[in-house]
Amino acid sequence: MYALSEPLTGLTPLEVMFRRIIQFILKQKSKRILRRFNPLVVGVTGSVGKSSTKEAVALALSSCFNVRKSPINYNNEIGLPLTILDEKSGEGSLLQWLKLFWRTERKFRQLKEYPDILVLEMAADHPGDIDYLLSIVQPKIGVLTAIGPCHLKYFKNIENVKREKIKLLTNVNKNGWAIFNQDDPNLSDIKSRLKANVLTYGFGSSADIFPLEIQLSQELRGKQVHIFGLYFKVRCLGSIIPVFLPKILSRSVISAVLAAIAVGVSQKINLLKISEKMRQYKPLPGRMNLIKGSRKTLIIDDSYNSSPRSVKSALFDLSQIKNHPQTKKWVVLGDMLELGRDEKKYHLEIGKEIGRRKSCVLIGIGKLARFIVKGAIDVGMSKNRALYFKEKKDALRHLRENIGEGDVVLIKGSRAMKMEELVKGLKSSLSF
Repeated sequence: MYALSEPLTGLTPLEVMFRRIIQFILKQKSKRILRRFNPLVVGVTGSVGKSSTKEAVALALSSCFNVRKSPINYNNEIGLPLTILDEKSGEGSLLQWLKLFWRTERKFRQLKEYPDILVLEMAADHPGDIDYLLSIVQPKIGVLTAIGPCHLKYFKNIENVKREKIKLLTNVNKNGWAIFNQDDPNLSDIKSRLKANVLTYGFGSSADIFPLEIQLSQELRGKQVHIFGLYFKVRCLGSIIPVFLPKILSRSVISAVLAAIAVGVSQKINLLKISEKMRQYKPLPGRMNLIKGSRKTLIIDDSYNSSPRSVKSALFDLSQIKNHPQTKKWVVLGDMLELGRDEKKYHLEIGKEIGRRKSCVLIGIGKLARFIVKGAIDVGMSKNRALYFKEKKDALRHLRENIGEGDVVLIKGSRAMKMEELVKGLKSSLSF
């Protein structure tokens, strides 16, 4: 069987027809339930940070409203309507889909209540994806996290990525809200294209909502580092509120929180109430999760996916950890996929970024990751600190044999690289 999250390329004509029929029926059922209950819809898109932002937005809104959010990966032409219908995919089973259609028909007749707000993650892997999702639902609030080099195999260049992603904001009407990350230079010119009310967020003080006094709370006990969380303040349209994110390392979560505050402000939610809710934020699996190992090691599991922008963000977060001088920081990177004809260039750039730091041990895994290693060596990293392995099992063996007490290990790679297998392998040998 095949997964309905797969692109249409590679499927048989019968499978393509089956999927098209499923899409059509789901679309009609979703539009029907939206017409009946008319919930406020928040759409979230971007090249990085969509899922984290969706989680933070839903958390902020839940302080005052009944909210439903997209489950993990339910962000495409199949997953988005399934979220609206509150159903799980039937995958490749005709019987399961028939049961789902029958169940949703019965549910539609019996349903008396529906969420006040839907927070929907909206992915765009191919040109036209956002158009299709907007043909199902018209968000009143659109959030755009950032534009970056993702899915360039299909989009060819970043300008085409931008053209697709900003459709979410340009389609919000004048009574709605367009919210975006002002730090992203790719979004510097979009205000003039928007009909909606605008709120911006970012780390720069020119944004409507931005953070102050960011501190990573951490402590060394012997060789072991303990991360307690991120403290910061947020200036929001003249007001200042404190925020604490327990057990959070990544500054990318701050961006998600800022976007969530912007959405909350658009719905007139008290800022302190949002701040209190944010203490409940937990990272999704494979997104900068902190895992303790038995040799007093710290594994940073960022294995869910990878792109040049997200790798640079993870490297910055790693640099903020104050590990013991006798311990190492390991950067374990798999291939970054779907970067198109410039894939080699992006991998070399990441390698050079790591090589200039000179404080890490680099391990590259996969066909393209050899260029990460080459980039690091090109700028002066020694070959005994920049290692390449074609297979994960060989890298895992090396890590198991060489990780020392108190070491910090960052693991990251594109989805197809299945870098979570490395995390699992290390957890089994470094059980806690």
